[in-house]
Amino acid sequence: MGQPTVTTGVTQVDGVRLHYLRAGSGPLLVLLHGWPQTSDCWQPVLADLAADHTVVAPDLRGYGLSDKPSTGYDKRRMAADMAGLVEALGFETTAVVGHDRGARVGHRWALDRPDQVERLAVLDIVPTREMFRRLDASLASGYWHWLFQMQPDLPERLVGTTYAGISSTSSSGGPITGTG
Repeated sequence: MGQPTVTTGVTQVDGVRLHYLRAGSGPLLVLLHGWPQTSDCWQPVLADLAADHTVVAPDLRGYGLSDKPSTGYDKRRMAADMAGLVEALGFETTAVVGHDRGARVGHRWALDRPDQVERLAVLDIVPTREMFRRLDASLASGYWHWLFQMQPDLPERLVGTTYAGISSTSSSGGPITGTG
């Protein structure tokens, strides 16, 4: 038996174009990548999983070949993107495997849409609530990048105004005055 054909597609969900890989046939299995990856991270396992599933591996909003809007990067919005993608592809239910950030999106999706997510596997994450409950100096030093990126406008200011994809105004509405 030959390898399943992997196709690519783009579907618009609530005004955002979502790129995805698709292979196989059978019950739907959605694979959600982590940060800073794309759907391509699933290539090594795609064919095996597609032997008895329809496998869809999307690029989350802001990643890979999907649109990169200026807002909507909370897990609830990203989970709604995935729910809309599944519906647009003609499926009612799915199993979900999420890695890293994709696991957080998958978890939120399962909480918001238990009618749609039949099974969920989360890989390589510490649950967010547990991580913050146990936050101390040692943990903060290991996850410093999370705390850094949570600072309003600071990462954008340090990158500067000429970085592609960063607007000239901050999330608080004021101008970004970095050295670009």
